[in-house]
Amino acid sequence: MSKFSNFLGIDVSKEYFDAVIILNSDKNDTIHNQFSNDIKGLKELVKWLNSITSTNQNTLICLEHTGMYGKAIIHYLLSKEYSLWVEMSLKIIRSIGVQRGKNDKIDAERIAYYAMKNQDEVQIYQAPRKVIDQIKKLFHLESI
Repeated sequence: MSKFSNFLGIDVSKEYFDAVIILNSDKNDTIHNQFSNDIKGLKELVKWLNSITSTNQNTLICLEHTGMYGKAIIHYLLSKEYSLWVEMSLKIIRSIGVQRGKNDKIDAERIAYYAMKNQDEVQIYQAPRKVIDQIKKLFHLESI
């Protein structure tokens, strides 16, 4: 049995991110919200989650690997000890199959559903050691 009862899907873009939560493992019980992709928006996200009794103990957060746009979200939620699943978008798309309609809210809902449906295959994200992160930054500077 899973330790998670709530599943939060996050669709990230440069300016904002959409979040859809599935409560109590019921795909018909969802709530959507949108936040600015900055520290203010991240604080509002955690406050919103707390207001709907979604904690770092009972919630699995899933987002697509989006590189720089999702980095602050990942670091902030890890600092709050949430369980994160950072997945490749192609894997999420393939698991769901061909879908009609596309917008940020729908994408966030599909990500939440992916996390709920595939929770037995979850790979909880582990932040790289600081030295590895520094090496990556140096390689990035070298390629500029």
